[in-house]
Amino acid sequence: MKYLEEYARWLSVERRLSACTVLAYVCDVKNFFTFLQGHSECEGDEAVRTVKPADVRSWIVSMDKQGHARSSVRRSVSSVRSFYNFLRVVHGIHNVAAQCISVAIGTQKIPQALSVEQVRALLCVRCEGWKEARTLALVALLYGTGLRISEALDLCWKDFDRGDIMRIRGKGGKERLVALLSFVQEKINAWRLVSPVPCEGRQRVFVGDRLGALSPAVALRLLLQRGRGLDGVVHVTPHVMRHSFATHLLEHGGDVRMIQELLGHASVVSTQRYMHAGLPHMRRVYTQLHPRGAKKR
Repeated sequence: MKYLEEYARWLSVERRLSACTVLAYVCDVKNFFTFLQGHSECEGDEAVRTVKPADVRSWIVSMDKQGHARSSVRRSVSSVRSFYNFLRVVHGIHNVAAQCISVAIGTQKIPQALSVEQVRALLCVRCEGWKEARTLALVALLYGTGLRISEALDLCWKDFDRGDIMRIRGKGGKERLVALLSFVQEKINAWRLVSPVPCEGRQRVFVGDRLGALSPAVALRLLLQRGRGLDGVVHVTPHVMRHSFATHLLEHGGDVRMIQELLGHASVVSTQRYMHAGLPHMRRVYTQLHPRGAKKR
């Protein structure tokens, strides 16, 4: 498809999306075109220009039959919409087929979060070697700041030269300020003392076993290994640490708008998912503190 490379550049330059998001969007569009090859009577670029709403609906049905999560289906449709918007804006090719399709939200999973005791168990371990110190610093950073794993792994040592405040560039190039709590600074400094590479300038903070930049896949494996000893925990992932950060703030009186800014969410709708995770705690507080909270009706 001749437009895909140009579409990827448009997403990166015009919409300022992250490299991972650009890759996901392009893959979704490729999958859509692969489906069209076996479904549409037209071929190649002609099939792209003449796609009909029925074609998009058939594609959605095929993804449902393959067992794709509803959130993945919605993102795929969003990717195709974005592609046709690109064709309209850049090449003047108008086709509203994808714009006519909506996908039901479906049942959203309540975010998983660790307990405070489980997080304490993750952080209170003895470090044996620089690899353990690196993992511990990563766990502390993810939990203490709520950073996305991509944001954490992009950090350079110069980002820690401003004291207890960091400026983070998140999704869409949006910047936000993140405070470093004392326990996070302690773990980062302990890692700096034993790091096998120079800890200065544009050197990445987290390095892999071969001293190159730590990859998200390896970071995920390190966290999964660290969480295997915790009782009642299936997986400890970077996203679970981020959920735990937001949930614990909410349970201790944090404002949803404030948590939205700390997480770097563009919309408060994304942050409101954490309200469900904090409901049991809020019910307990209401029952304990409200004058009529414990009164039976």
